[in-house]
Amino acid sequence: MLDVLVKIFTSLFQIWSSLSDEQKESICKTFTDLFEDLFRAYYKANSGGAQ
Repeated sequence: MLDVLVKIFTSLFQIWSSLSDEQKESICKTFTDLFEDLFRAYYKANSGGAQ
């Protein structure tokens, strides 16, 4: 099982290493924007939405 996880992470690292800096920045921005939206929705749903 550990071998499978190591292979997955190795593959992801190889893909990440082959990307240009612009592509990496775009992926990071998209990822953080997604989580920001999710956290805002969660906060509004669990705080009464008074703000």
